[in-house]
Parts: sequence; structure tokens; C-alpha cells
Amino acid sequence: MKRRTAVIVAAVVVVAVVAATLVVLPTLTTPAEPVKIGYLTPLSPPGDASAGMRLKRGAEIAVEMFNEQGGVLGRKIELIVEDDAGTPEKGVAGARKLITADKVVAVGGQYHSSVALQVQEVCEEYKVVCMFPHPSAAAISEKGRMWTFRIHVTDLDRTDVLVRWAKEKGFKRVAAVAENTDFGLGYIRNLKAKMAQYQYSPTFFEIVFDRTTKDLTPELLKVKEFNPDLIINIGVGAPTFLMINQAHEVGLLPRVQMAAAFDWPTRVEYWDNVGEKGVGIAWVGTFHPKIAVTDMGQKFLQKYRQKYNEDPVYADFQGFGNIYVLVQAIQKAGSTDPERIRQALLAHEFDYWVGKVKFRQVSGPDWQHVSVPSLHMAQWTATRQKLADAPILFPRGLAG
Repeated sequence: MKRRTAVIVAAVVVVAVVAATLVVLPTLTTPAEPVKIGYLTPLSPPGDASAGMRLKRGAEIAVEMFNEQGGVLGRKIELIVEDDAGTPEKGVAGARKLITADKVVAVGGQYHSSVALQVQEVCEEYKVVCMFPHPSAAAISEKGRMWTFRIHVTDLDRTDVLVRWAKEKGFKRVAAVAENTDFGLGYIRNLKAKMAQYQYSPTFFEIVFDRTTKDLTPELLKVKEFNPDLIINIGVGAPTFLMINQAHEVGLLPRVQMAAAFDWPTRVEYWDNVGEKGVGIAWVGTFHPKIAVTDMGQKFLQKYRQKYNEDPVYADFQGFGNIYVLVQAIQKAGSTDPERIRQALLAHEFDYWVGKVKFRQVSGPDWQHVSVPSLHMAQWTATRQKLADAPILFPRGLAG
């Protein structure tokens, strides 16, 4: 009898434990898998690692800001970063890894046009959205790919403002010194097209150099023989600084005006590389403290200053805006399904760090592309000058 009672008691205890477990289990929830977004950008040579680092910084802050508010669709966001080293081969491999192994829902990043032109084909193959914040070749959009979106400026936009400024200044002998990439060669083509469009006919000289060169003296001596009054520096990364330093060595600078094809002179490492030789250089700009940013842009600006103890430049803003728009699209899609994200990008308007953006399917360079509406020419007039103190040269209305 006692044995039977003990068995009954033991059974009751087991039932009680199981019941208690069943009561507790529903309160133990497994954290949802994070929403994974890939970020493919140059973080090592021969790519422009400085630009890639800045794009990455901006993207990481965007993820931090969303995660502080609970993420997206009730899930945290995870940024998975891959280094493309500025080469198409590594870009393709990185994109495939992000999509097939890491299972990202979209791919952001990209800086070099030559890499982006190949990466977009990988995204097209796997039907995953890629959104580019910095490659500028018009061909990226002109291909009309369904899964490619871009928020940036094209070289048509940049050469437009540069040519209008050069015509207003009255430069009569223009030398274009360009790297032998899709970016460099395309920039020269667009310069010529814009000169024809604006009926600006300076004597024009072009010369191309290998992007890996360590010495531009031979090219610059030919430029000196041409005797220009404007040199357009169409390089990316180390050769841009090399061109300034060696143009001084051969006696071209500061006698001749030099203009950078985009806003790399605004990066903090500029002065460390060129010192006082960098005074007088003008550039095609896309961000300036005198240009108003949105509330979202201001929040990013403050967070960036707190984190890095310096002001962001255009590439930082673009890295931030790139991820910010992608996450808004996921929110509006109500899903991480790539097709629904793509449809949301086409159906809605999105907040950006400067104004709002809306993607449209129009033929040509504006296919699923939005240009940043703040292009201008600016110039350094003193060593280690703050960007806010650098004058905007053109257009006059933007300069105030």
C-alpha cells in the first residue's frame, strides 16, 4: 500500500513539473533572426579604402539608429560587410557570398563604377536589390536593370556643373588627366558632351594614366607642354594626391588652376597628403555645410560628431542614406522578400539626408536613379581650412 502511494505521489510530482514547464515555456521566446543587409565597399587597395571606410561608417550609424528604435519589422538589423578592394573580381565574389551564404535581403555600398557594373549583374542574376550610394558611371543606370537602384550623381551631373563653371570663368586651354577606368574614360566623354551642349569650345587636351601608377611625371610634363589654364584631376585614391604634389614639382601648380572631378579634397586625409600644395584646388562638390540638410540628416550629423569627433563628408552621408532608404523600403514592404522590397522602392517616396527621393523607371541614365540636388564648385583658400569656410564658387545662387 505504501509502495502504491509512493508511486502515485511520484506521478503527481511528474505531472506538476510538466504542467509547470508548460506554463513557463510560452514565456521563453527565441529572439527573431536579424534582418541581414549586405554592404560591399572598398576597404583595401587598390580600391579607395578611405572612401569605403566612410561609406561603412555612415551605414553602421544608420543601423545603430534603427536598432535603437527596435530595428525593422520587430527584428534587429545586422550589417554584413565585405571588402571588394576596388576590383570587379572581388566585387563579384563578395556579392555572391553575401547573397548565397549570408542570405542578405539587399546589398548596399559600392564606390567604384567598374565594380558596380559587375555587381549589379550578380544582383540581377539572384533577384536581390542592390542600391549604390557612390559609383557615378551613367552606364550603371543606362543598362536598365530591374534590381539596381542608385542615389548619387552621375558623371553627366558632375561634368555639367564643372563645364558651366569653366565656361563662366573663361578658361581657354583645358587639360583632362584621367585614370584608365570606366570612371576616368567616361568622365572625359561626358566633359566633351557637355562642352558641346553648352557651346563651350576651349582647346582641349586629354591624357590617360594607369590607376596603379606611382609616378605621374611623364604625363604631367606633357600637360605642361600643352600649357593649360585649367587641369581637371580625374583620378580616385592615391593618384589624386600624387597629381597635386607632382604638378607642383614640374611647375604647373600653383600657376594653373586645378579642379578635382569630385569631392575627394574634402576628406580629412587631404591635407596630410598634400599640405600647403592643396590650397587653391577647386572641386565638384555634393555636400557643404552651407547647404541645408533634413532633420534626419541633422540627427546623423550629431551622432557622427559624437562618435568620431569630426564632421562627416559626403561619403559618410551617402553611406548613411543608403541604408536608411533600404530600411524604409523594408518597412513599407512589410516584408524581407526581395521582390516586395523592389516594388516598395518603386512605389514610395523616401526620406533622405538632403530632401526626399523617388525612384522612377525612365530610360537612360535616370533609370531607377536619383541625383543628389546640391552640386556645386567649391575651393580651398587656406591650409587646413574648415569646409564651412571654403567658398562656393558656383552656382552663384547656391553660394548665397
